[in-house]
Amino acid sequence: QLSEESRRAYAQDIRQFTTWLGHNELSRVSRQDIIDYRLWMREKFRPSTVNRRLSVVRSLFAEAMRRGAVSSSPTDGIRGCQLEDMPLRAPTVEGVRALLASVSGDSLMERRDHCLLYVLCGMGLRRDEAAKLTVGSLSREGGTLLADIEGKGNKRRRLAVPPPIAEVIETWVASAKLRQCDPLFSPVSQAGRTIHLRRKPMGPTALYNVVRRRMAAVNLSGYSPHSLRRFLISYRLQQGMSVYDVQRIAGHSDPRQTEKYDVYRHGAVLAAAEQVDF
Repeated sequence: QLSEESRRAYAQDIRQFTTWLGHNELSRVSRQDIIDYRLWMREKFRPSTVNRRLSVVRSLFAEAMRRGAVSSSPTDGIRGCQLEDMPLRAPTVEGVRALLASVSGDSLMERRDHCLLYVLCGMGLRRDEAAKLTVGSLSREGGTLLADIEGKGNKRRRLAVPPPIAEVIETWVASAKLRQCDPLFSPVSQAGRTIHLRRKPMGPTALYNVVRRRMAAVNLSGYSPHSLRRFLISYRLQQGMSVYDVQRIAGHSDPRQTEKYDVYRHGAVLAAAEQVDF
């Protein structure tokens, strides 16, 4: 099952494809059209974006074949960008520390963003997963804060929250007077001089924009919020944590996917640590 955010993204990818074509008649699309589309995208987008959009086009033609609208797919045999064309990037430990230290004000928005950044950097969540967190999804067991995460395809996993992150979360929940039913992260509104939480979930796009703005402020504008997830996965692997344990934290279905996130595997190994110590 796809999330609403994914459905919107895929619909946008299909609109871009038909806009580039200049029509929406799939029976007229040739293999050369797909090759030209791929070349056009390579000049404008990152390899990961090119591959995702090609995947959407492949799925579009597979569905058209299933419905009998076309007899074959012009995408057959056309590959995406090679792995070597897709350098993985993640902030350094110093960059992450600078990001976390940059949000330390006492305003409602500063405190919310402070907690949001700690969760993303210290737990490696996808932005959709962070947006779905509620106070009720957190619980204490034997002195450990646990978080129930709703991942891709509505798959759930329970994570133990590292103590430094748990402290930040609980401080935010208490200071914002959040209730069990409240989202952990909500939009902040201002009416006159009154600033308040709207107590509805912050959407993934809004969350993305907040994090990008915070990252740009500390010269991390070349990274996306997903880079923080890549950082955490790489950091844990280089601490010596088992790839299978990191796979469970990340919510990957295959440990090979987890290994692909390791941006440090060809670089210097980070010093081992018991917990993330930002």
